[in-house]
Amino acid sequence: MISPVSLTVSEVKGCQSVLASIQRHEKAWPFLVPVDPVAVGALDYFDIVKQPMDLSTISAKLSRGEYCLVQEFAADVMLMFDNCYLYNPATNDIHKLGRALESHFS
Repeated sequence: MISPVSLTVSEVKGCQSVLASIQRHEKAWPFLVPVDPVAVGALDYFDIVKQPMDLSTISAKLSRGEYCLVQEFAADVMLMFDNCYLYNPATNDIHKLGRALESHFS
């Protein structure tokens, strides 16, 4: 069986740098850890968001070597933003934080 291709050392370092930059951003706080629906009063969160994603999960996946392509890393970051926009209406502060953080990522 052929083992899957993994990121090069340079690609991992690049992803780590991008991830650290996002995590340090002042508007990243809602995205640092998985959503706790009870704590934030979003009991229907998992009914609406089917593939949750957050920065700590992305970091763990990167550390475990789960990304084979830089595009997979970027797709998880975008999934995190897409989930934010799906659950939070455009007038919601979390939605606005997501837009600001996404513009930092892009």
